[in-house]
Amino acid sequence: MRFRRTAGIEKHLTSMERRVRPFWRKYRVFWILLVIVAVGNTLSFAFRQEIAGLTSQMKPLFQSLWPAGADTESRPQAPKMKFEAKPLDPLTPAKPPFYKVSANLTFDPPYLVEASDRFSVQGRLVRLAYLQGLGATDLCLNSVGGKFPCGLMGRASLQNRISASTMTCLPVPYGIEDIRYDCRLSDGTRLAEHQLAAGFARPDAAGLKLFHVTSAQAKAVPTGAWNGGWQIQTMADLKALEVTVEQQRIEKDGEKPELETAE
Repeated sequence: MRFRRTAGIEKHLTSMERRVRPFWRKYRVFWILLVIVAVGNTLSFAFRQEIAGLTSQMKPLFQSLWPAGADTESRPQAPKMKFEAKPLDPLTPAKPPFYKVSANLTFDPPYLVEASDRFSVQGRLVRLAYLQGLGATDLCLNSVGGKFPCGLMGRASLQNRISASTMTCLPVPYGIEDIRYDCRLSDGTRLAEHQLAAGFARPDAAGLKLFHVTSAQAKAVPTGAWNGGWQIQTMADLKALEVTVEQQRIEKDGEKPELETAE
């Protein structure tokens, strides 16, 4: 009876071994790794303080053998390429498409007015949009034919208005290399409208619809260069006039009187 029980157990173990052996052969790597991880976790938890102390003792040794940056310093480093975006200059002439222009600009004094429709700030030229101004050297004829320095007066009008004011200017593209600005002072004054009302500028093609009423009122007074019907004499006109007068004088002085012959 005892022998039969032993034989049955051996038979059962042999049958179990037959079933387990293929499974073991197929997944033995997994089981070995699982046992190693379990043993490692157990040992590291049990000797965590000893391992931390040993690591702190060994750290100076490793740092002395392999100093930080030794390998990178010994090898020549290729120059790094820098890709820096150029700052957008809001006063740079626009390129197609023209709608890609910077937003409003804010300027603070001092300003250097160069003509009745343009000024410089921080070394940059700002030309007012929607109008055609006067040059600083332009002369105007009044209603009785007398000359007056309307160009200087127009420049003074703009200088006095903006000398101590902060302004905001909106870029207005006129072309590829022609950007002008619609500027307003902090109190809301529109510089183009101010110069037109003073009679020291006329609206251009883009400003006719915006400022035809303002320009018509200045013309009706008349004020500024309109006093005389906008008769402008530029430096080129004056030089041409001087040349003409000089030529006439030379021709007149060069005429010789005819000698009377005795009969």
